Amino acid sequence: MWKLSEFAAFAQNLVLNITPALKSLLKLSGRAHPSLQAMLVDLMQYRPKLLVQTDRVAPLTLGMEAPPVGPTVPEDPEGYKELFTDMWEAATALHNPLHLPPKARFQKGDAIHVQFDGGSQEGHGTGGFVILNQHGTEIVRVGRYYGAGRTNNEAEAFAMRDAVQCLAKLRRTRPELELPVRVFGDSQLMIRFITHLYKRPTRHTIYWALEETRRADASLKQPVAYRHVTRDANSVADDMARRALEAQGDIVFWGG
Repeated sequence: MWKLSEFAAFAQNLVLNITPALKSLLKLSGRAHPSLQAMLVDLMQYRPKLLVQTDRVAPLTLGMEAPPVGPTVPEDPEGYKELFTDMWEAATALHNPLHLPPKARFQKGDAIHVQFDGGSQEGHGTGGFVILNQHGTEIVRVGRYYGAGRTNNEAEAFAMRDAVQCLAKLRRTRPELELPVRVFGDSQLMIRFITHLYKRPTRHTIYWALEETRRADASLKQPVAYRHVTRDANSVADDMARRALEAQGDIVFWGG
């Protein structure tokens, strides 16, 4: 079993290609400690994009500059053909990450986009979320006030629950929303709870909020995937949570 520091050092120097290092990493993920598995999920979620130019595909590396792209007509077609095959296999493996838990895997095609955020300032818990259709058009953005005595994790769990429940209610009257759903939040803890990377939380309020989220999830009758995003990419939901704190009440803005 690797130590956490050894795994982190290995991950930082990992080249995203089909190499012995990547193969050993994927084998390790099946029997690693949960904290190592969680780090692996984060590593693959924030994988760098592939640099594509004509028929050459050069994988970018973590913490390193991209390798230069050579001439488009190779001198050794057979050697380059094998290299291209390995690179495309690597790209396919990254777009279909088998190591991700089922509740974190996206379905191909159109999907409803949901983002949530929660927080607690001076003991006042608030949450916010935004729902967009498959074209990126905003349907609704909501700020929720949960009252005093709420922790940050409780507010995050409540915001995720309210976002999924709101979408479930909207679908009753808007059949065009009956598509797969992608839910994003900047709380790694809540995402790992809802995708079963972590076991049951100890605080009962968070546990029941997660159970209500799963019930609303099941009522959608469509695949629902949950992924973590950075705080910078979650600014709209964060802004609604701040507005709810200032107003100390619920706020709703309707879009298209």
